[in-house]
Parts: sequence; C-alpha cells; structure tokens
Amino acid sequence: MLRCFCAFLLVSLSIQVLGDDRPLRVFTWPEYFDPEMADRFQSETGIELEFIYYDNDEIRDQIMAETQGFGFDVILIDDAEAGSYRAQNWIIPLQADKLSHLSDHGNQWQLRAQDAVDHVVPYGWGYYGVLYRQDQLEQPPAHWSDLFRDDAPWAGAVQMPAQVSELLPIALMAKGLRPFIPDTDAIKTAEQALINQQPLVSSYGMPDLEADETKLAQGEALVAVTYNSDAMFLMEEDDRLAFTIPKGGNIQWVDFWTISARSEHIDGAYQFLDFTLRPDVTAANVQYHYSATYSKPAIALLPQSMQQDDRLFPESADSFYVYQHPDRETIRALMRLINTLDVD
Repeated sequence: MLRCFCAFLLVSLSIQVLGDDRPLRVFTWPEYFDPEMADRFQSETGIELEFIYYDNDEIRDQIMAETQGFGFDVILIDDAEAGSYRAQNWIIPLQADKLSHLSDHGNQWQLRAQDAVDHVVPYGWGYYGVLYRQDQLEQPPAHWSDLFRDDAPWAGAVQMPAQVSELLPIALMAKGLRPFIPDTDAIKTAEQALINQQPLVSSYGMPDLEADETKLAQGEALVAVTYNSDAMFLMEEDDRLAFTIPKGGNIQWVDFWTISARSEHIDGAYQFLDFTLRPDVTAANVQYHYSATYSKPAIALLPQSMQQDDRLFPESADSFYVYQHPDRETIRALMRLINTLDVD
C-alpha cells in the first residue's frame, strides 16, 4: 500500500534510527509520480515507498535546513538549487555504475545541473506559461507585461506564483530584462512592478491540480501563471481552459532526483533512481504528469500525439533561460519581497 504524508507532519516528528525494512521515503511534489509505477517498483523490488510532499521549493528548502535531510532517502530538487544542495552536503555524489539507464537520457540535462552534475539524475523538465479561461477572454496575455496592466480584462483576476524566486524573474521579463543576475536598477524596477501589481492579483500560488478546486474554475481568476505540465493536466479536466506562452522570454526548469546524505536506505534509493530512469517508467510518468524527458528511448514509447505536442516539447526550448543561483543582491531583493507581498 502506498503511504503518503504531509512534509510538515513528518518534520514535526522526532527522527529515529530505523532498520532496512522501513519504507523508502521520497520527498517530492504531489501528483508527480504515477501510482501504477510506484506499485510496480514495490512489486519488483519488495521495497515499500512512502511519499512525503512539499507545496513549493521554498518550503522544501526550509524543511531541509531544519532537518539536514534526516528522515528522507530520495529528494526531488530543481536546477536552481542543485548546486546549493551539493555545497551544503545534503545530497551524496552518485555512482554511475549503479544507474544502468542514465545513458538513455543523453547529456543535455548536464548543462542544467551545472556544478551538481555528479549528484543528480534527471526526472522531468518544463517551462512557464499562462493558463486562462478561454470562454471568458477574447485574447489571452500576449506578453508577460500584460499581467501587469491595470486596463487588461483580467485585472484583479490574475493568479501569480507564491514563490518570490519565480515572481522576480517573471517581473524582469515583463520589463524586457534578463531574469537572472540583474543589476541594481533592474531589481528595483522589477520589485516596484510586483508591488504595483498587487491590486491586480486575486491570489498567489500555483493552480490546484484538482480541476474543480482551481481559482480559474471557481471564477476567482481569469489567468494563472503556471507550469506547462500542470496546464496540460488541467486542460484535460476542464475544456474551458487554454494555455499560452507569453512573449518576452521564458525559463526552463529541470527536476532532478537525488539521494539524501542522511539516508539509511542507500541501496533502495539507488534502485529507485535507476527504476525512474528506465524508458518504460519514464514514458509512463511523462503521460501521468506531462513533464518532458530527455530520454529518447522513452520519447519513442509515447503516443505520437504527445511526441508531436509543442506544448510538451516546444521547438523554442533551446532559447529559454537557464536558472542561475541568485547573487547576494538578488537574495536581499527576494527577502524584501517576502516581507512586502502577501504571498502566504
């Protein structure tokens, strides 16, 4: 039986020394692993899986800082924080000879892993866009700057991400600026834009993956910034929704599996990582969560409609910006935004 717990409940418990027969604990996003593949892993290996979920990257990072990774075996992280996790010794270097399917994923993902390439394996990738109510809008936002217009038909009904590390790059692109390592003037411009945008925003946070529970479905939002993968998932459930990629630039994100430096289930963690890299498992997960993969053997197993879907594998992906770890000035700006914007 697949057991799932909220991260905050796990962190509130005291960490105990557990035997090898305990479940393999996977710290990840919700709705991001095909339950059938989880059952298959358990059937093939005899290792029970226990998924612990976080709601956003900043919560994950806070929990890791508080626990140092105790209680987790496998941790899903993104390219923005991979180097930081390595530097803080929260994750271990991986042995390639225990990852027989890693070569299927090519080398492109290594450019995204930067200085943590030996500590991670790729899981999924995607980018940002805007999900909107096509039944209520004649035209969607054409440029990121349209989300900041007080005369737009969606003014007051905009849903923006809750993570300031995502808000600031979007505001920079809206102003025609590079989203990473901005200078002082660019940071001030983007900060003010986000402050001025507040009356236009109905809520901060990514759309709920329960279609009936989204702000869009309930009429509280007309447009929502989200990941392309979540948008594709929700459009399958609600035909009133459509997806657009605003002009002005975009950011490619990549999610990686890692093994916690505090794991007491290393062998099981390696088995899980190699399992996720298999073409059949990768293809099943792509069809479940709509995040793209670098694995060509897995792509070949996808339905033709998915292989040719530009929302999943956009031709423009090579021009997308790559996450860069913020410098000190940007970190200070992010902290100011946390205190200024109502993003709880």
